[in-house]
Formats: sequence, structure tokens, C-alpha cells
Amino acid sequence: AHLTAQQSLYADWARRLWRFPILLAASLGMSLSNAKAVAEALLGRSSPFIRTPKFNSVDSSGSSAWWRSRYAGVSLKPIVLVEAAMALYLTGGLLVLFWATAWGAIPFQILFTLGFWLVVGFTLRDAGLIRATAAVAARVGEAPKDGPGDSRPRGK
Repeated sequence: AHLTAQQSLYADWARRLWRFPILLAASLGMSLSNAKAVAEALLGRSSPFIRTPKFNSVDSSGSSAWWRSRYAGVSLKPIVLVEAAMALYLTGGLLVLFWATAWGAIPFQILFTLGFWLVVGFTLRDAGLIRATAAVAARVGEAPKDGPGDSRPRGK
């Protein structure tokens, strides 16, 4: 389906094919979160829709200080630990497959391993970015940019 869509949408579809394994790996890496969501739905548990942080967005006051928004309180969920454990487990499995010279299984194991590491890596990166930016903003006191009394050097 993805190949057909690329062929019908883009003349240079063949040049875009290298992205497909990354898409597939990321989809596999999200399987644990998706399975959790399905299980919660089947058990009748309502779970809140948690919007992903939007960077470079502007609020109603015209401020782009997203660290003051509702996203700033984002904390790591326990499922991240399970995803990290799966990533480590799959990495071990990949090493075993190399040791066993199971060449046919290695590409599939690479997709699973890469997928879980992608999900864990992006989750940790986003959580760290949110915390780091909020800490810097608190330290700086959110001084106005290029306003009166602004002693910071001006860049181009």
C-alpha cells in the first residue's frame, strides 16, 4: 500500500524508498503502546488522550514559550521502562542471531530492535528537552527579547 501510494503521489518515488524501513521499524516500536491502548479499550478503561508537545507553536497571548504550557509537566510513563527493557532484550536477541549465524532472521530482528530504540530514544529526548528548556527559562526569568533593558547581545 505504501509503495503504491508513493508511486501515485511522487515521480521520484524510488528515491523515497529508503524511508520505508524506518517507518516500519517505528511502527513496530510503537506496538507495545498500541497493545496497551487496545487492552484498555477492551477492558472498558477510559484513558485520556494525551496530545504530543507541539514545538514552535504560539498560544493565544502570542507567546511561543511552550514550557509554560500544559506540555511542560510531561513526565515519563512506566511503559517507557518496559519499552527500554524490550529494546535491551531485542538487542540481546540480535547478538544471539549473529552468533548463531541465523542470517535470515537478522533483518527482521534489526527492525524490531531499531523500532524500540527509536521510540525509547525519542521519548527520552523529548522529556529531556522539555525539562532542560523549562529549567533554562526559570533561570533566565524569561527576560524580554530585544526590549528595554535587554543587555544580551543581539544576533542577526
